[in-house]
Amino acid sequence: MSGPRVLVVEDEAALVRILRRTLERKFSVEVDSAADGQQGLAFATDTPYDLILSDIRMPQMDGISMVERIRQGAGPNRSTPVVLLTGHHEEGKAAAEALDARFMGKPFSRQALFEMVGDLLAAS
Repeated sequence: MSGPRVLVVEDEAALVRILRRTLERKFSVEVDSAADGQQGLAFATDTPYDLILSDIRMPQMDGISMVERIRQGAGPNRSTPVVLLTGHHEEGKAAAEALDARFMGKPFSRQALFEMVGDLLAAS
């Protein structure tokens, strides 16, 4: 596949499957997935992505710490658009503002996901 690349960092396997299937079908993207922030950081250190979707609360390393390290590093995703996903809306909004990211509250609709991802991929 030679389309855009998206990294999904999420510890809920069912949501990863839904996001992967939805993004691949709707946007013809290649999706990599990581189960926590440490694994996500390892992917983001080596592989350039057009978009990163990340949960905030995960084991090992949370999404906020992961995005901070990506933004502060010299890797290929320093300015890659990030969407923070969480059911903790106030925390998500504050983190998104601090990290120059977008926020999408869980649960979210497919339409809201399509609109945000479509806008971000079109801009990249």
